[in-house]
Amino acid sequence: MIQIGAVALLIEAGIEEAIERGLRLIEHELTTYANLDGRIPELQEGDFWEGVDDDGRLFVEPDGVIVSDPDHSLEFVGLALKCIAAADGCTTPREQERLDAARRRMPVLLARNFDNGYLPGPQGLSKAFDLAARTHLNNDMPWWNLPETIRAAALCLVGTTDERERAACLRIWCHCHNAFRLFTRTDLHLMAYQTRAADGNPVDAIPATSDADPGYHTGLSLIDVISISDQL
Repeated sequence: MIQIGAVALLIEAGIEEAIERGLRLIEHELTTYANLDGRIPELQEGDFWEGVDDDGRLFVEPDGVIVSDPDHSLEFVGLALKCIAAADGCTTPREQERLDAARRRMPVLLARNFDNGYLPGPQGLSKAFDLAARTHLNNDMPWWNLPETIRAAALCLVGTTDERERAACLRIWCHCHNAFRLFTRTDLHLMAYQTRAADGNPVDAIPATSDADPGYHTGLSLIDVISISDQL
C-alpha cells in the first residue's frame, strides 16, 4: 500500500511506466482485499480485510475472527485516490478507463470502513475490527488515521458527483476533523496525543513513530487537504 504513495510521486515526476505500476497495485488491493460486488456474501459491501492465505483467499482465524484494520483501509483509499489524481490527463485511453473504474470503488470503501471503525462516543477510529462478528477487537484510537481519513474523504468528494456519496464524504470529513481536535495538545504546539482509549483519555500506547515530521501522517495528509479545499 505504501508503494502507492510513492508511485503518486513518480507519476508527478513524469517517470515512465509509473501509472501502470500504480494501477497494478491498486487493482491488486481491490481484487484481493476488498469485498466488492458481493464477492463474499457473508460480509458487507466495502469490507476490507488485513490478511489472505497462501492461495490469496480471505484469511479466517481459527476462532472465526476476520481481522480488518479500518485505519489501513482508509489510508489505502486516500493513497489510491492521490495516485489516481496524479495520473489524470497523463494516460492512454485504456489506463484512464482503469483509473476511472478504480475511482468509482472508493466511496463505498470509504463509507464502509469508516463506519466499521468509528467510535462515536469518544470520537475516533479503532485499531481493529472483526468482520465476522461485527465487533471491535481493539478500541484504542490512534491519532494518525484521522488526518489520513480526512484526505481520503476530501479526495472522494472532489471525485464524485453523486449527492449521496458527497454527503457521506462531508459527514466523514466533519467527524474526523472534530475527533482530531480532541487529540491535539494546546500545551505542545498542537501536536496530537498518539493514542486515546475508548473512555476518551490518552493512553501510553505508540501506534507509529512521532509525528513531528510534516512529511509524515498528519502534515502529509493535511497539506494535500489544503490543496483539495482550494478546488471545492
